[in-house]
Amino acid sequence: VLEALDDDPEPTKAPLAFEDLFGSVAGASVLMQLIETFAPIGEKDAAKLAQWSERGQLVFSFHFYPGFATSLDLAGQVAHAQEEATRFGNPPIWLSEYFTGDDQSTADDLAQAAELGCGAVTYWQYADLEFTKTDGWYKYTPEVMAAGLPVDGEGNINFESWQLYEKTVADGSFWGADITGAEGAKMGVLALVPASDKAAAAPARREIEEQHSGGRPLLLGRTVPKNAKPQEASSVGQPPALEGATDQA
Repeated sequence: VLEALDDDPEPTKAPLAFEDLFGSVAGASVLMQLIETFAPIGEKDAAKLAQWSERGQLVFSFHFYPGFATSLDLAGQVAHAQEEATRFGNPPIWLSEYFTGDDQSTADDLAQAAELGCGAVTYWQYADLEFTKTDGWYKYTPEVMAAGLPVDGEGNINFESWQLYEKTVADGSFWGADITGAEGAKMGVLALVPASDKAAAAPARREIEEQHSGGRPLLLGRTVPKNAKPQEASSVGQPPALEGATDQA
């Protein structure tokens, strides 16, 4: 894709975000270690990514969903993202998805990720629940709601309600459904983000400012200086070592 964009006579000026498999990061789990060992990002591809990073047009996006894709804690996931980013020019890192069960823990993780060095953080997910009158970014007609939800987050179907919902799909008036993680939305999370200690945060802000040159905005700058050494990954929440695995350039 990047090569095709480079061949376009009208250069792309917008930054692009990309992510590794499953939205995870290298070394975050046994699965990711296996992928890194047997199907790593090639040198040619890493060089192309670094080229876009050098132009300030690359963002490394990653998710944090503990399970098969990562066995790390949040700090470990961010550290591994920072380490992986050094392989293609140190683009800024973006925690583009994570989910917690309640509003306050979502706000706490948002603050923590930012303090750990993420240039941008977005949680899964916001919806105007006062408008949808449901638990997510989908809305049903009063007739459908009177019969109950047509489908829940586990895929259980209420056939009485479903028949009414089916009609709204047929006439094009429907507004989504509770599928593919659409439930669990939140409102007012930003108001719950804890205040950081100004004295402790000031040196971190100065360090970030020193890492960016030419007045480029934070999103398009670097997460670390160009000549910086790769950051040591956090030992907290490390996945079990993969026996027989070898480092690959």
